[in-house]
Amino acid sequence: GSYAVDFGVGDVDGNQNFFADAIKFDVTDLLSLDLKLSKKKLSPGSNFEINGNVKDIYGNIINKGNFVIKFDGKELKGNILSGDIYYKLSLENNAKTGFHNILVEAYDESSNKGSTTLSLEVLASADKIEVNSDKESYKPGEKVNIKSFVYDQGGDLFSRSIKIEIRSPDNEKKFEGIIKNEINFDIPLIA
Repeated sequence: GSYAVDFGVGDVDGNQNFFADAIKFDVTDLLSLDLKLSKKKLSPGSNFEINGNVKDIYGNIINKGNFVIKFDGKELKGNILSGDIYYKLSLENNAKTGFHNILVEAYDESSNKGSTTLSLEVLASADKIEVNSDKESYKPGEKVNIKSFVYDQGGDLFSRSIKIEIRSPDNEKKFEGIIKNEINFDIPLIA
């Protein structure tokens, strides 16, 4: 916290003076972390690194210590050597799309501490397509309502168009189109 030194002086003749807050200073246990990610946008399953250094309040590199990385429910530990932090991580194949925060906490041998938060973006990757129709059997001339759903690697709905083809039992192409969510197809009367 913040400290202030007060002092009083006097001489043999009885002269006195008091100095309040003559010296002010702060005592802190904070460390400064200067860390970077090797990549800020990643595809699921990708590798990336956290690296940088740790300094004390005076800007001096700390010699030894340890660190903890908290990321996506995991707690990873490592050692600080000559002020450097380096850690290689992998994204899960099913990592959720969007921004993820990485908390890094560092401690030196004197129990001083510091922390910083880094952010990375997980890019969406189409993982599963689901196509449904409004019923299972149709009569010639009826309209078929087809709905499509594309899911990303994290199982979340992903807004993506897909190409669809409808073929007859003898493999003749009867319809081709791009659908975003749903499309209607009229079954020919002579189907």
